[in-house]
Amino acid sequence: MKDKIIQRINPWVSIWRESRETIKNIVNYYGNKYILTLAFLTALVYNLNGLNNSTFDVDITLLDIFYPVFLKSLTLGLMAFYFYGFLLYLSGKLFKGKATQSEIYIAMAWSSIPTILGIFLWIPKLMLFGKEWFFENSELWDNELYLYPALFIIFIDVILLVYSTGIFIITLSEVQGFSKWKAFFNSLFVFIIISVLMLLIVEYLYGL
Repeated sequence: MKDKIIQRINPWVSIWRESRETIKNIVNYYGNKYILTLAFLTALVYNLNGLNNSTFDVDITLLDIFYPVFLKSLTLGLMAFYFYGFLLYLSGKLFKGKATQSEIYIAMAWSSIPTILGIFLWIPKLMLFGKEWFFENSELWDNELYLYPALFIIFIDVILLVYSTGIFIITLSEVQGFSKWKAFFNSLFVFIIISVLMLLIVEYLYGL
C-alpha cells in the first residue's frame, strides 16, 4: 500500500494542484527528506531576487556576486528557515495547532516548489542582461528591447511567489489541523513578531 501511494502521487507535480493530499503523502512517506535542499534553494532564490545594488563595482564578476549569495543562503538562509519554522510551531499552539516541528518544516519546504522554479528564470536574466541585471542605473533598463522581457520575467517571479504562498497556507492548515484562515493568521503573527524583532535590532545597532 505504501509503495502504491508513493507511485500514485509525485509530490513535485501534485503539490501544485493537490496540496493537501500531497503534503499528507510527504509527511507519511518522505518525512524530512529533501527539507535541507529545498530550504537552501528557496533561500538562494530569495537572496538572488533581492540582490540589486547599483553600488557594485563595474568590474565585478558574476562569481563575485553569486558566491557570497550562495554562502549566505547556505548559512543565514537555513538559520532563518528553522527559526521561522520554530516560531510557527510555537505560535501555532496558540491557535490549537497539532503539527510537530518536523511537519511545520515539511510544509514550509515543499510549499516553496514554485518559488524554487524561479531559479530557472536566471537563465534568461543572465542571457539578456548579464551582470547589468544587478545595476539599478544600467542603461539597459532604458532600452525597450530589454525592458519588456525583464518586466515579464519579474512578473513570472511574482506569480511563482504568490503561488508558493497559497500552497504554504494550504499545507500549513493541513498539518496544523485547522482552517486556512487560521493558517494565514498563524503565519501573519510570526511575520509580525519577526518584523518587530528586526526593528528592535536595527534600533539597537543604529540608535546607539
